[in-house]
Amino acid sequence: MGGSGEPEDGNNENSRVGSLSELEHSILNMLMQGSSLAEITRQTGYSEHFVAIMLEQVRKKTGASSQQHALALLLKAGVLKL
Repeated sequence: MGGSGEPEDGNNENSRVGSLSELEHSILNMLMQGSSLAEITRQTGYSEHFVAIMLEQVRKKTGASSQQHALALLLKAGVLKL
């Protein structure tokens, strides 16, 4: 509960980002490889709206302020690999 003076989200970061689904991982890997939203929809067969919702869910799960921030947090936590 922050009594140690350390940021509270430091310990919870791995638990937050570790709860991603296989589909979320797949979409994020495509995004990291440079695929656009349109390319991801073609590759997965999901609608652009659905993929955008999945990416927003990932952003919320990680507590990130943007998709780029979410990717950075996931890379830092070792959930995604370059």
